[in-house]
Amino acid sequence: MKVNSVFILTICFCLNIWCLHVSAQGQNVCMGSPIPEGYVITRLNPNGCGLYNVQQYIEPVRNGMEICLGSPLPTGYVIVRLNKNGCGGMGQYIELPRDGMEICLGSPLPTGYVIVRLNANGCGGMGRYIEKPRNGMQICLGSPVPPGYAVTRVIPNGCGGVGQYIELLPTGR
Repeated sequence: MKVNSVFILTICFCLNIWCLHVSAQGQNVCMGSPIPEGYVITRLNPNGCGLYNVQQYIEPVRNGMEICLGSPLPTGYVIVRLNKNGCGGMGQYIELPRDGMEICLGSPLPTGYVIVRLNANGCGGMGRYIEKPRNGMQICLGSPVPPGYAVTRVIPNGCGGVGQYIELLPTGR
């Protein structure tokens, strides 16, 4: 019997719930299994868990990796590109946010960022450029106004539609 020590799946019964423990390198699991926090689905095998049951390959999240559509999106990551040929029909590339990057429309807006520009041709249909807020900058209508800032002017043709300028509120000192 050949044992692959790199991929170990341990299912234990604890506190009346099933717990899934996976190795640090990754693991094949059947669809419907819980995906542990910090892990993502990166490959699918249509009949890997028997007839008509999909097998998923899960591994720890890394910056810049491709994940499958339907995979949990770990906290703090954004979707930056779609791949219609990836992961059995649709893949998504994920990264940690940074100033000036484009994220996909379906991606969550990371905390502490605002939308500064729209791109109708970006990310498979609509992309959004994000930045950390600065005094006097233009943001898109619909972008959250960050705490401590106020909208001071609306621009009818800004941001690919309507934009608005934000400025820091006076602190009262």
